[in-house]
Amino acid sequence: MNKFAAILVALIASLGIYPVTGTVTEVDRESDIVTFTTCNGHSFSFYGCEDWASNDLVSAIMYDNGTPFSKDDVVLSARYSGCAEWLPEAFPMVSKFEVDFARDFPRQICDLYGQKELTVSDLTSRMDREDYIVEVVTYTVIDELHGLSDGAKPSKTWDMAVGHFAPGEEYAPGSRAVCYLVYDLHSDYVDDIIARYDYLLH
Repeated sequence: MNKFAAILVALIASLGIYPVTGTVTEVDRESDIVTFTTCNGHSFSFYGCEDWASNDLVSAIMYDNGTPFSKDDVVLSARYSGCAEWLPEAFPMVSKFEVDFARDFPRQICDLYGQKELTVSDLTSRMDREDYIVEVVTYTVIDELHGLSDGAKPSKTWDMAVGHFAPGEEYAPGSRAVCYLVYDLHSDYVDDIIARYDYLLH
């Protein structure tokens, strides 16, 4: 880093401005608010849902609001930086799902898709495949039986899959969870889900 760059960084830091990255954890389209969470667990929100969806990566410029507390920090700008599902091992609770899938579908293989990756074309050509399609959706729990998918597509898929959570888990309203939806390998119907695995995130 040259001298000018070092001075500029020091000046920006002295003004309470800093960069942060995070993952979108909630998209409230009714209020037009996007919430993202950083790796240390701090959550921040900004207006303008547009095309934002759960698991999108956010690169933000923050202002510390003149205090040492992160809860009142302000988002000055937020930019889309890809999707967490594109990162290696980014699917939440994937290790648990792999164990459950191997138990219920012995000697079978599957291909995981994020909710933005899976298309109707993928679903309507499943009978030409040898591996199961699995859609991975993160969502917010709205009651003891149902979750909000935050834009899973096609929309009918989620409606057909709603109905239960993993036994023994406590899913309080407002909790975040991830769902693995296994599509029937011998059908091309877009709503033909034969297994669902839910795991509580936080």
